[in-house]
Amino acid sequence: LLLLRPLRLLLLRPLRLLLLRPLRLLLLRPLRLLLLRPLRLLLLRPLRLLLLRPLRQLLRPLRLLLLRPLRLLLLRPLRLLLLRPLRLLLLRPLRLLLLRPLRLLLLRPPRLRP
Repeated sequence: LLLLRPLRLLLLRPLRLLLLRPLRLLLLRPLRLLLLRPLRLLLLRPLRLLLLRPLRQLLRPLRLLLLRPLRLLLLRPLRLLLLRPLRLLLLRPLRLLLLRPLRLLLLRPPRLRP
């Protein structure tokens, strides 16, 4: 008995630990997640809002001030550059699509069935 108790204890502790740790982890992870996610969200949302709102308010006029001239400066040449090839690219197939039936109609008027 004197020998058995320490042996059993020696054996049982690691076994219990081995068994308990995964179980505890299995139980704890979902619990922790369930608890932490709302908590974190609750904490983070106001913080983010608090941080973001003034920043955004500061940035909006600046961005608008900067963007309008820049956009105008950039857009005009860009639009021209982009639109001309695009228009050509788009127009050619469109024109072809439209013109082919028209040309066909003009060249070969459909025979009127008696």
